[in-house]
Amino acid sequence: MGKEIFTNDKYINDLFLKVVNLVTQARERVATAVNIAEVYTKFHIGQYIVEYEQKGETRAEYGKAVLKELSKRLTDRLGDGWSYSTLKNIRQFYIVFSKGLTSGCPKPSQKANQWLADYPKSEECISEPTFALSWSHYILY
Repeated sequence: MGKEIFTNDKYINDLFLKVVNLVTQARERVATAVNIAEVYTKFHIGQYIVEYEQKGETRAEYGKAVLKELSKRLTDRLGDGWSYSTLKNIRQFYIVFSKGLTSGCPKPSQKANQWLADYPKSEECISEPTFALSWSHYILY
């Protein structure tokens, strides 16, 4: 009977399903963590862009030149995904989601907390909005 337990199709199938479920759950958690990291990173990139290009003021032509140069340098260094329009979306994303978030610091979700623990903090207290969706859900057209 000892060998039958290990070769019996029902037992093997149960083991197989448990392993598949565990790996699937792990992959989903990794994908969620990556999505959260991407959104928070782009939020802070938007913050850096706004702080650098505007210095508190709106200067459209200067901002456009900054984004074009930043796009070129980021693409050269990091590869595709840093077009002028992407950086414009990232900048707009920060502007939209940072409104009303500078007073008080609401707590991020538990998943976000895990990732944010090691995330570099800004000198100022800018609260972290809770982002639950992937970057593509936040692109404003």
